[in-house]
Formats: sequence, structure tokens, C-alpha cells
Amino acid sequence: MQIELVAGGGEPTETIPARIEHNVRTLGSRLAIMCGSSGRSWQDLGALIEAAAMQLSRAGCRPGDRVALLAENCLDYIPAFLGIVRIAASAVTLPTMLPVETLGSLLRDCSPVAIITTSGLITLARGMLEAAHLERAPVCFQVEPSRSATRCLFESPSSAPLSSANEISGDAEFNLVYSSGTTGVPKGIVHSHRTRATMAAGFSGLGFDSDAITLLSTPLYTNMSIPPFLAALWGGGAVDVMERFEPRRYLERAAQVGATHFFMVPTQVERLFAVPEFSSFDLSRTRLKYIAGSKLSRHLKADLVRDWPGECVEVYGMTEGAPVTLLWASRQPDKLDTVGCAPPGARVLVISEDGRILGPGELGEVVGHTGSMMLGYNNRPEETEALIWRHPDGTAFFRSGDIGRLDPDGFLQIVDRKKDMIISGGYNVYAADIEEILAAHPDVAEVAVVGVESARWGETPVAFVVAAPEARLTPERLLQWANDRLGKYQRLASIELVDHLPRNALGKVLKRELRKGHPPLP
Repeated sequence: MQIELVAGGGEPTETIPARIEHNVRTLGSRLAIMCGSSGRSWQDLGALIEAAAMQLSRAGCRPGDRVALLAENCLDYIPAFLGIVRIAASAVTLPTMLPVETLGSLLRDCSPVAIITTSGLITLARGMLEAAHLERAPVCFQVEPSRSATRCLFESPSSAPLSSANEISGDAEFNLVYSSGTTGVPKGIVHSHRTRATMAAGFSGLGFDSDAITLLSTPLYTNMSIPPFLAALWGGGAVDVMERFEPRRYLERAAQVGATHFFMVPTQVERLFAVPEFSSFDLSRTRLKYIAGSKLSRHLKADLVRDWPGECVEVYGMTEGAPVTLLWASRQPDKLDTVGCAPPGARVLVISEDGRILGPGELGEVVGHTGSMMLGYNNRPEETEALIWRHPDGTAFFRSGDIGRLDPDGFLQIVDRKKDMIISGGYNVYAADIEEILAAHPDVAEVAVVGVESARWGETPVAFVVAAPEARLTPERLLQWANDRLGKYQRLASIELVDHLPRNALGKVLKRELRKGHPPLP
């Protein structure tokens, strides 16, 4: 099947709730969502959305209110989410892996009128509420009936029918998703019905139709998962939700259901290829492998093109909605060292420190504009304004915080995170350059380089390395090997062998944790 991205084109003429309402009417008994051995047809999904919307309305939730969703991946997550936005309330997806005190601070930040959770997380939800010290206690629902649940979300009360989903304004707040927090406390990122519909409709060219089956194993509260499941449902296909990622089970499930669309982070790809019998699993129905979340190495892109059927697309982007680039790895094999170029309707530029637009090959900060940019950071107007760079024509672009360059064909190469750039002895040292050298050593499985405070240099590079299985590495020998290949100003002060690198739920390395744990150097 030929697939082409049409993201970023004209604005859609309907909201996601209106599109779902249409699909419920027209697709009826066709499968919409799955999880494990259970599934729901479009008709069943519509009934659950309606029941959730009625329960929330009956509890006093009104358009513009916020409803927090604290739940693991499960069959009921998607209808709960869609039930919230069906009444023009805003779905706040809370990360389940954060400490209870941090969750309490997020709850204070978003001020929900209701909380939806599961029986498995009810203790965490209670702790979160206690830590939040809210003036007004939210109404609490569980997605499944149990003795501890005061209210079950899907028990449909007798009530007047809901108003048409077509009446929901595109300007209304659709959801609030918290950033991954790799560089600090998560920020609440607010999207409207219009931006989310633009995003979902834009993916329609990626083969999302009523025969598509999208396999999702990343946490549904993240922005890695929300656009894919919205796009899949927009197109009338089915979404198969896995409760957790386990490589062999993932491949078994893909073959069992005949999955056509895969949304993964690079660490998942690495673990899938490490399964010895990878080639024996039937992945022949694959239309698209969509990889995002962190840097995808050149060799993994090549492996995905060679060893896994279907298109392979690497997506570089931000939860904020811009910048965005796409690399069609199978069609652009000579560009695998880039993250692709801006899709139709989107713009990507590289700017200097003083805001000048830079030409091909010049290093600077990556900025972008799309039709699916967030409304802003919740309760952080100064940080929202600081994110914006304005083009001479007046268009607002978002700053990425990444250092990169555009080649003459408009393809973007990311060099490093701006915050990860190390200034050592007055030189700009890019951690990614050093990581690339170290990753080439056959005994290195994973590596992360950070700048550590130094009395002599201001900052100096230090590498944290996970050794490959059965490797016989010593930090001293690896340090000598690396420094022989690095420029004088790039040379590492030390290498530390670690069992694993600290990561968030999407596999991004938490470099702040590595910096925090390292003492200053002479």
C-alpha cells in the first residue's frame, strides 16, 4: 500500500468527538479497541464513551473543566479519555511512575474537578490527593466496579441524551499532557480540539483506514501514545493496547492480530531486534513503523528497513507540537544521519543566538511551526512566551532547545540538546559527538556523556557506559581508546561503568540524574 503523510495541511472540519460519533454510527460491529483477550466494537466503544460522559456530567463536570486520568494501560483507558473530551472537558493524563509528592504538585497545577483511576492505582490516587492539599476535593471514579469504588465511570445513569459532538468548539481545551520531565519538573502542555484534530487528520495518509490495526505498548498517558491512538481511531481502524512492553510477547501479539502500524521508541526497537527468533515472527502485514521519542541510530534505521517489512518513518518533534520533521528511512537511505525534513504545511529553521535565520550547514537552535502547536504551558505564561521565536513575517515558531543544522536539501541533523552542550575551556563540546565515538566500540552497549563541573575548565565531559554482554572493559583502557579518537577539546575526564542508564517511561536518558550524582572535578 502506498502511503504518504499529509500532516500539517488544511484544518479539519470536525473535532475528534464528532469524528468518533460518525465512526460509531457507520462502523458499528467492527472492532475498535483491544487489550489482551478482550475487545470492544465501535458500537460498544460509543456506548462506553456515552456512559462516561453522562456520569461526568451528572457529577457536575462542565465544558472547560479538567478531569485527571491516573490509570495503567488497559482496555478502559481510551473510552475514559474519550468520555472526558466528549463533554468538552479537558483530559489530564497523569504519569503513573512519578512519586506521590510530584503527582500532588501536578494535581495542584491542573485543578481537576474529577479524577478517574483504576483499582490497581487507588492507593496512589489517594496519596496523590493527600499530597495535593486541594481546596475542593475532586469527584473520584474508577473505570471498573469494585467495593472500594464510590463511583464506577461506565455505569450509565438515566439522563437526557448528550448534545451533538458537532457543537464542540475547535478552540476548546482538549487535553493537558505533562512533559517527560527529563530536564526538571514536568510542565503541563495544553492542546485544543483543533490542534489535536489537525494532528489526527494529518496522519490519515499513513494508511490509517478501517482495516488498520495499531499496536501500542508505550504508556497511554504520554504524548508518544496519544496522537497514534487518536489517528488510528480517526481513520476507523482498531487499536490494540498492551498493558506493558515485553519484547517476545510484543512480537507474538503483532503476529497474532496482524498488526499493520507500530509506534515505538528506539529502546524498544533495540530490544525487539535482540530477540533471537525475531525473523521467525510473521510481520508481513506491516504498513508502517513509526519511531519517535529519542535519537534513533543510523544502524537501527538500516536494520528496520532491511529486516522489517513496510515503511519506516522516524519522527522528530516535541509534545508542544513544533518543530516536526520526518525521515522516510526506506526511501531516503542516503539521509539516515538526519531526522528528515518538515512535512507539508510545516516549517523548520535553524537560528543563531541572536535570532538570525542561518543557512545550510550552520549550527544553531532548531525552531519550527506547524498547524498543531499547543495553546501554551499551563500556569506558565513567561515560559510559554520564552518558547516563541517570531519569524520576520510575524509567524510564531517554537524553540526546540536542540542544536542542529539543515543540509542543502532541507534535511535536519540534530547535534545535541542545547542544555546538554558542554562549554569546556571556552569551547562548545557536543555530548552527541562523543557518544557516537564511544558507541562504535564493540564492547559498549549504551553510553551517555554529560558535562561535570570542573575548577580548571568550567565543565568537562564525563561518560557513563553500559558494557555489552560478556565484554571485558576497563574504564582506563576505554578512556585511552576514546581520547585517541577525540579532538583535544573533546577529551573525556573520566569514564564510569554502570549497570544501566537512568531513563524515563519512554526510554529517554535522564542526564540530570547522572550530573546530580557526580562530584565536581579539579
